[in-house]
Amino acid sequence: MSTIKYHLTPWNSHGLNFLIPFKTFDKANTAPEIYQQLFADYHKVYQNVIPIFTDGSKCSSCTSFACVFINSTLSFQLHPSCSIFTAEITAILHALSQISSGPPDNYIIYSDSLSALESMTSLNRFSQPLSFNILELHGRPTTKGFTILFCWIPSHVGTSGNGLADNLARSATNSLNSLLSPSMI
Repeated sequence: MSTIKYHLTPWNSHGLNFLIPFKTFDKANTAPEIYQQLFADYHKVYQNVIPIFTDGSKCSSCTSFACVFINSTLSFQLHPSCSIFTAEITAILHALSQISSGPPDNYIIYSDSLSALESMTSLNRFSQPLSFNILELHGRPTTKGFTILFCWIPSHVGTSGNGLADNLARSATNSLNSLLSPSMI
């Protein structure tokens, strides 16, 4: 049996597929109902793709994240010193980890963190190490026939999956769930 090695090169796209249909709308001047309808229309286009929603949360004493899958939800606390960016990108990393342990299929990971998604496309030696972990983890299932899309959706506009992920991430900051270090993913 041969071992596949993943050599990450910051100048390549690594096969990441991004969908950012909402970026052209100004959140301050767009009613939530518009986003909800746009998401519903958009979701119809990708109705045969398994959705996963991720979110991170931070309060003064805790940082946490959540992932919402079709049949399950997961939420974890991170060390309180972690940033909201770390929570958001760890949620994406955790979603990828869960995907890779299942059967090959088509997935779309929805995140309300545009900065986390953008960090995966503009890597350099100063990049967040978790962005490199995402690239490495993404490469494994895609070589096995998985299709994984990433989509930015605006936060707090009433899309059901994103709202649930947001609530779970916030509630994890208030509970004594297991503490998860990003290195454990």
